[in-house]
Amino acid sequence: MGSESSASIAPIRILCANYINNEGSTPTQCQNPALKFCGPCLLVGYCGVACQKSHWAKHKLDCKSELRKDNWRPTWDKLGRQPAFLLPEDVKTPAYMRYLWGNTPAYNILKLEEHEGKAYDEDLALCFASSGDARNLIQPVIGLPKDYSGTVTCVVNEQDLLVVVRNVMTLIASMLLSPRKAAEFMLHLWYSARLTPDMTAVISHIQKLMENALEKFNNFGEDNLWRSTWNFGTRQLSLSLHKEAWPLMVRVLSSEHVGPSFELGFQEPGLVTDARRRFVMLTPHLLDQRESHLFDLPPSQRLSAQRFREHGVLSPFGSDISAFTLANPTFYDIDTSQWLQHPTSNPLAGHTIEAVLRSGVQHGVPKNDIYGSFYTHVLSSLTAFSAKCADTKMNIDLYCVHPMNLPLTLSGLHNPFSSSAFDRIDTADLADGDANDLAATLSRFGPMLKSPKQNPHARLITLFPKAANETYAYNVEVPKEDAKKVTSFLPVPEKDPSGRFTAAHLQFLAAAQIVRDYDAPFDRYMEMVGFDKVGDAAGMEMLKSNTIVEAWPTRLKKRAGEEGAQRAFDLVLGSETIGCERYVEWVRKE
Repeated sequence: MGSESSASIAPIRILCANYINNEGSTPTQCQNPALKFCGPCLLVGYCGVACQKSHWAKHKLDCKSELRKDNWRPTWDKLGRQPAFLLPEDVKTPAYMRYLWGNTPAYNILKLEEHEGKAYDEDLALCFASSGDARNLIQPVIGLPKDYSGTVTCVVNEQDLLVVVRNVMTLIASMLLSPRKAAEFMLHLWYSARLTPDMTAVISHIQKLMENALEKFNNFGEDNLWRSTWNFGTRQLSLSLHKEAWPLMVRVLSSEHVGPSFELGFQEPGLVTDARRRFVMLTPHLLDQRESHLFDLPPSQRLSAQRFREHGVLSPFGSDISAFTLANPTFYDIDTSQWLQHPTSNPLAGHTIEAVLRSGVQHGVPKNDIYGSFYTHVLSSLTAFSAKCADTKMNIDLYCVHPMNLPLTLSGLHNPFSSSAFDRIDTADLADGDANDLAATLSRFGPMLKSPKQNPHARLITLFPKAANETYAYNVEVPKEDAKKVTSFLPVPEKDPSGRFTAAHLQFLAAAQIVRDYDAPFDRYMEMVGFDKVGDAAGMEMLKSNTIVEAWPTRLKKRAGEEGAQRAFDLVLGSETIGCERYVEWVRKE
């Protein structure tokens, strides 16, 4: 459906935010590049003074918004009441809600040049036991040396069928379309609630591929696991699903569950479904929680975050999204058409905020348009991924089984993944629990890792997002040491006459978790679980120092008083992490 070389890919352009009035037709966005930013808000840019003046009548609603004021506080705080999320009768979100976006920053599991070496040319095998979305597949491929000529095989497993469907669609698009078109489709499929007609046409094309596979399966008898393979030049994608899952996947792709609803008076696809999205993402029941998160953001960034929540389309602030008229079917339940994404989900959680901001600077995004920077970060990464895929021999195998059953599933297929097969294995947070969780993870996935003789750089990676924080021994009051550290970044909140928690109090408590030292708690956790003993029993050894991923990738890396410390603190405060997330790398014993 098209191809282009990486050298011919047009740069990402941030357009002027003004809209030009066309006689007899709808105003359209100015197509000139943004060269001058609005000084007060740093959210939008213009090609010149004329466009900036012309757009002011509309833009001033954002530029002078209450959300942008330094003294803005959440509604519950201004009214002098406790936030709903602290009350015992707080409304719980329905059980059917899903987390379709990753909740830990993506990383490069391979780092080939720093390990095997730039000249390494042998085949590579990577395993993602519980992948969530496919974000951790992107950086390893982008980071491959230019002259690498081996074959990269990736086993990507995820238990949630809907996430698997989304991964299948994004990966097929990366092999089917030209790099930029693929990247735009992948970005909006992942993060936008609405799509353009061209994008839904791509979904229809992928649907036909799946329907053809399903027709062939009807002659396969009663085999429980049905597998289909598609070839795209030097790239191959295989999908193995239980037979009951294939028809469900085709139903998601059909988009029938997000069509018009004439009973309610709507006659355009996407209108009813978007109303359902807004009902969840802007529900009054979670207003206190949403506003508390906004309180932690820099003033202008609050508007960027709120705009994405309101419109549901990932794009630079003020950009034209009128072409996004059709609902993204992967966000809606195939039986009830209800919106599925959890209302507190934040797409930024799956990415490193520093990398997002760097991308914004590189592509000329106004400083405070955090979601505009996120847009350029994801689009540039996916473009590079799609371009690299076109030049790389790749086999991607996708599965939808319980992570702990993946080793047995692979061995049951009589393929080469049963033992000593992988150069890297990411087990996500499967080991984050007690000794039994760690033992099960290491004993099941350890034998699948290559031995040091086969590859001295082979690694099994475990993530512990909760262990350190849950092991931390603290009282209801913030420990004095933590409180003292916080005062270097935030003022001590004044006591409320009623004794209630104010927004500033809750922010101070959250900040205490950010400045906390988690090394000692995690050492206690490792001792309680018995890392050495469990590792020995599984034939695995924990590395004292990580070489693939930082041990504490989300922790505050600047101390009070150091240059850039306040900015670093503000970034963590406004993020979805608190710095307690710990990665541990393992190798097989000789």
